Amino acid sequence: MGYIKPWFLLSAAMTQRLRRCHISVPGSNEKMLLKSTRLDVDVVIIDLEDAVAPSEKAQARSLVTKLLQQETWRAPTVSVRINELSSQHCYQDILHLMDHDGGPSTRPQTLILPKTQRASDLLFVDQLLVQIEARRGLEQITGLEALVEDAQGMLNVADIATACHRLETLIFGMGDFAASQRIGTLQIGGQGEYVGDLWHYPRYRLIMAARAHRLEPIDG
Repeated sequence: MGYIKPWFLLSAAMTQRLRRCHISVPGSNEKMLLKSTRLDVDVVIIDLEDAVAPSEKAQARSLVTKLLQQETWRAPTVSVRINELSSQHCYQDILHLMDHDGGPSTRPQTLILPKTQRASDLLFVDQLLVQIEARRGLEQITGLEALVEDAQGMLNVADIATACHRLETLIFGMGDFAASQRIGTLQIGGQGEYVGDLWHYPRYRLIMAARAHRLEPIDG
């Protein structure tokens, strides 16, 4: 029998990416997407979620898929933030980005799942990717990143951290988290009128879950 690496070794191996400098680009803006191919950053995040209007989702999805197959990014990691699992766009994003004839270089290195609330959210995406990779004969595993953006996700963050071996990072989404907690702040990460560190508890809860399971924590 062949040797199968435990999930924690796979996770540790997959997190060997530089993540010092990220830039996020709207998936509907071709000019900005082309400019991002030349940027000297560690990670380019192509956003198909909040940065794209509902009426432009399908067009943005097709544009990003086409450019990933045609262009080469200077950044070593290109990630795509897909739409949330409860939307009608999520599975279409995954199919368009992943289920085509091109090689591994024509696909994003990671997918970012917004509004991750439970481990099963990631398992759904993982199983889609397993089937696509098997169908296409792909050996390179696409990583997942969990964007935790509400109270339910933060309460379940320890379980989310153990969801699947593809998971590389836990990301704290402060803006939507503030809304879910009814925190009155006018800017992402803002303190409002609170004199202490408003974000200490959720941030540290996410960091502990990430460190315990060899994932990288990313702040909002």
